[in-house]
Amino acid sequence: MEQHNNAGRWQGEIWDRKKNGELYAKWSTISVLRHPDGSIYRHVAQFSDITEKKTKDELIQKHANFDLLTELPNRRLFYDRLEQEILKSRRSGKPLALLLIDLDRFKEVNDTLGHAKGDVLLVEAARRIRQCVRQSDTVARLGGDEFTVILPELSDLHRPETIAESIIRSLGQPFPLGGEDVGYVSASVGLTVFPEEAQDIEGLLPACRPGNVRGKERRTGPL
Repeated sequence: MEQHNNAGRWQGEIWDRKKNGELYAKWSTISVLRHPDGSIYRHVAQFSDITEKKTKDELIQKHANFDLLTELPNRRLFYDRLEQEILKSRRSGKPLALLLIDLDRFKEVNDTLGHAKGDVLLVEAARRIRQCVRQSDTVARLGGDEFTVILPELSDLHRPETIAESIIRSLGQPFPLGGEDVGYVSASVGLTVFPEEAQDIEGLLPACRPGNVRGKERRTGPL
C-alpha cells in the first residue's frame, strides 16, 4: 500500500467472488486523491469484469498450442518444448530421447468405420501413450496418426527402448470404438537420442523417423 500511495495509482488483475460464490476476474484501478498539502484525502477504486476476456484469451492460447481432439500439445508446442529440453540437456549433460510413433493401419479404420470412429481411436491411442510415460515427459500429436514423445534427463539409456516396447504392446491391443465396432492398428516407433545420434532440433525428427538408418526402430507385428 505504501508503494501505491507513493505512485498515486495502482492497476492490476485480481480475483474476487460474487455473492453467489462464483469466482471472477476483474481489472482494478486504485487512485489516490490528495489534499492541496499532499496528504491523502481518499482512495478511489474502479473495477471491470474481465472474466469473458480471460476465457477467450485462454481458448485462443489453447487452440494455438494444443490439439483439440486429443488435448495433447500440438506441433508448435512440441517444437518449443523440445528446444527447451535440448537446452537443459546441454546444461546438465544428461541425454534426452525422442520417440516418433506411427499408427500403421489407422487408415483402414477411417475407411471402413468412418472418421468419427477414427477420432475415437486417436483419443484412446493418446491416452494409452500417456500411460506409458512419466508425467514430466511430453506426449504430442504432430498431426494425423503421428505422435511423438520427449523423454528428458535420461539416467538410464535403456529406458527409451523399454517405453517404446510398452507403447507398441499397448497400441497393439484392440480399440473398442462403441457398439460392436472394434479397431485394430499396428504401430511403428522410431527412436533417437540427443546428442548421441543427433546434435540439434533439426536433426532429431528426421533421425527418429521409423526406417531411418540413423535411428532405431521398433514395430508391432501384424494383427
